Amino acid sequence: MGHATRLRWRHGRIAAACVATVGGLLWVGVARAQDAPAVDVELHAMVKDVAVVRGEGGSQLVAVGATRTWVLDAGDGSVTETWDHGGDAVLAGSDGTVWTCSARGLVRSVRGEGSFVHDPPVGAACRAIAALPAREGEQARLLIAGSDLRIRSIPVEGEPTERSLELPEEGWPVLAVDGKRFAVVMEGGAELLEEGPWGTSSLSTGGKVGGLAAGPSSWIWSLPADDVLVDVTRRRLMVAPGPGALADGDVDGDGLRDILVAHPDHPVMGLVRGGSREEQALTAPTGIHRLVVANLDDEV
Repeated sequence: MGHATRLRWRHGRIAAACVATVGGLLWVGVARAQDAPAVDVELHAMVKDVAVVRGEGGSQLVAVGATRTWVLDAGDGSVTETWDHGGDAVLAGSDGTVWTCSARGLVRSVRGEGSFVHDPPVGAACRAIAALPAREGEQARLLIAGSDLRIRSIPVEGEPTERSLELPEEGWPVLAVDGKRFAVVMEGGAELLEEGPWGTSSLSTGGKVGGLAAGPSSWIWSLPADDVLVDVTRRRLMVAPGPGALADGDVDGDGLRDILVAHPDHPVMGLVRGGSREEQALTAPTGIHRLVVANLDDEV
């Protein structure tokens, strides 16, 4: 069965963090005052990524492990579906479709049916995935970073045509999307690649990157060796030691984009609120390696 994974479940506007600790804990932390009693769920595997989707039946959390994927109810943390395939990254859509990056390529699953197909094939192991909203004259597309060091852009529906973009260097890709543009950087890499309606550009990050997100005004990345966050204007924000993965979203409901910061070697998660130049420390387990911002309270 492998390592047991426990889900600590709480309500409210939350930051859900996939945590690589002994036992494979999947931790869900609360980013505002109201808390509900925690609920533990045994998933019996190491969780590698997590995504949240809101549909007609309420909010759902999708957790992916190496060989299995779970769909969990946001109300009580119960497992509502289990699929016998896993992967490295997961993307959930509001229409009930779940996309999983696996060694076999891109897997498409449909909640409520428990079935999956490879649609369309991507020709290489899929390591990271993100959704790109429709641009003028185009439909919404999936961004798929593969093991062949290319990013493929394929339509969510219709003919499986693709555009591809060569990645700047070897490593594990980290994707970030902001409106109709996206950026990619390799974990431990030092070059950021950006593409938007105007074309493609690249820039030096100034050091080895630990994480990437869409900040309030520009891309922002972490430099673990320097204990800083940096944006494209070269502004540097000192944070707690060893910043890693980042996630962006409205954590506190004020309409501003906030940044969550993982510090995998320390029992803390950072929160940089929109417009602030200070990191607020939130208690968290050690070992966080993936973050996602979501609202699991369907009444909010």
